[in-house]
Amino acid sequence: MATCPYCLSAIEKKSNICHNCGAERGYISLLSKVRGALFIVAWGILAPIILDVILVLLVNNIVIVVFMSFAFFAIILFSVYKLTCGTAWYR
Repeated sequence: MATCPYCLSAIEKKSNICHNCGAERGYISLLSKVRGALFIVAWGILAPIILDVILVLLVNNIVIVVFMSFAFFAIILFSVYKLTCGTAWYR
């Protein structure tokens, strides 16, 4: 058994939702929803890589391509960091 960090009630170790206070376990909280690992991989790693490849193929301005590549790289680093940290509780 584990305890909820918000209401300190006993919950099962594999449970993702506290039935007492409604806290949820996940990787990131976005727009009042708790997101899982699939969301992080799809929108935080794969989408920036695909957008960067499309940008390299379509845009001829090297400054824009380099700037956006650094921005996408920051998004990918944050996503990998959240995946390596594991799940956290969100309310």
